[in-house]
Amino acid sequence: EVGTAHLARKQRGEKYAGLRRLATREGMLRAPLLRGAVGRFCLEELGLSEAELLEFPRRPSSWPRQANLFVPAAERPWVRHAGGFFRSERDPEGDVDRLFEVVDFLEEAAGFTPREFGRMVYRAPLLLQTSVTRERLQVNLDFFRGEVGCSEEELRTVLLRWPYLLMSSVEKNLRPKLQFYIEEIGMDLPTYRSKLVGGASALVTRSLHNPGGLGERVGWQLAEALGLPGPAAAKAYVRRNPQILSYSLTKNIRPKMAFLIDEIGFSQKQATYVVVNCGASLEGSLRPNADLLVRRLGLSREARRKALLGYPFFFNLSLEGQILPKIRFFESEVGLTRAEIGKMITKELGIMGLKLDSLKSKVNFLRNTLRLPEEKVKTICTSYPRTLTTSINTLTETIEFLEQTYGVTSEKWVAAISTRPSAMNVLRITLELLKKKLHALHTISGFTKEEMRDVVLYQSPQFLIPSLENGILPRWEFIQDLGIDMSFREFVRFYRSGLFGDDHFLRALLPAHYLSNPDLVPDAQLPPLPPPRRRKGNIERVPAARARARTAPAAEVRRRRARA
Repeated sequence: EVGTAHLARKQRGEKYAGLRRLATREGMLRAPLLRGAVGRFCLEELGLSEAELLEFPRRPSSWPRQANLFVPAAERPWVRHAGGFFRSERDPEGDVDRLFEVVDFLEEAAGFTPREFGRMVYRAPLLLQTSVTRERLQVNLDFFRGEVGCSEEELRTVLLRWPYLLMSSVEKNLRPKLQFYIEEIGMDLPTYRSKLVGGASALVTRSLHNPGGLGERVGWQLAEALGLPGPAAAKAYVRRNPQILSYSLTKNIRPKMAFLIDEIGFSQKQATYVVVNCGASLEGSLRPNADLLVRRLGLSREARRKALLGYPFFFNLSLEGQILPKIRFFESEVGLTRAEIGKMITKELGIMGLKLDSLKSKVNFLRNTLRLPEEKVKTICTSYPRTLTTSINTLTETIEFLEQTYGVTSEKWVAAISTRPSAMNVLRITLELLKKKLHALHTISGFTKEEMRDVVLYQSPQFLIPSLENGILPRWEFIQDLGIDMSFREFVRFYRSGLFGDDHFLRALLPAHYLSNPDLVPDAQLPPLPPPRRRKGNIERVPAARARARTAPAAEVRRRRARA
């Protein structure tokens, strides 16, 4: 008995090894794929190319079943299944009529053309198997239309992205997952539908009951891995981004949390946000991208932390495909040093998320359309990098509006930008908001268009940058309430001096008013004046009289005003 069993195992092993050597996936399927009836159907009716058809055997998860689709029964390999070996005796030549019926049905019921069905077959070859019938397809289409509530356009989007959903069982797979997200997670149906259409694959790909499936991930394990107080908080994150359920707890979430907290310096909450929204791997993207900022661009660890907080999706960018080409572009074509590139991305790391062609077109816009010298182009890139994130259409519309409405010539505008590169920030303002600001300033100041052009646009373009409701108008009304004799032209010049913040505004303006009206301060003399605060850059200094009028903090000024 022992010898017989050993001989049987040996013969079976030799048979299986021989079949494995003989039936290499590409060699076995090449001829039937290209010359068989099903292969010809894919080439002629579905529009697949020979190269795409020959990719099917390279997908190891389902190649034995694909062999049954294309290969005649006598040529099929033995396939191990349920402790034994078998090979299907079904003849694939008879499937062509059924496939024509499937194509016609999908075109009538969901509007899929044969070419679109060909793209679906390319992504899910098992759509050609015999279990895919008109009746089964109708059940799945009714589920997405009725229970999920997808429109025809949404249905097409979902099925073109995940064509294997046409083969999934509604009773065992699709409906239980829908109930899980609605009843267990607390996600409403419109949110589920929008996330599904938006591409959240975890809604349909993850298993519910297998070890490590959805049911186990939403409990305390996910909450503990993300540093959350309990399952309720974890479910709230899942409702916002269900894709997190497709991440491995041990290989993805926990290592990334430790890296972001210990090495980058993020807080627990900041690290949780990055992990939930950035699905890139630790060793593949997070660590190399973060090390690049320090080792190649010379950022300090604190500067790196602040830059990554401003644009955490930097972790999702490809190092070789997206980041390094942009660094080489700024070095070779713009002429920036690595230190200058580091300064630029410290202020606006989101530049690395733009397309390289978009960056090139914007730099060419500065050079060719605005005709700025190279040094000013460098200054704008390093000191005002948000200009590069603004679309050329916005920049062009703003320039054309200023030229047509106020007669701002390109030479004068270029001169203003050359004198004050911060004027480029004016071009970043949306046209609707810019019109609103200019109209309000017309009403307040009584300037003509020529005065608005000469006083504001040419001499003080940065006056248009602060918020109208929270910056300019409250200060102008405050000056009028105090009865200070100041024209709007002087107010514009006062703003041009760089006193934008509340503290600067009160310290520079209010003491001048009180010193010119000593009766308002009946008690002691004002305290000694601190030295004037200077700002770097090409900014006009505060006039000497106002610089000498600096005084105590705003709280003391308010107290004296109330006493008066």
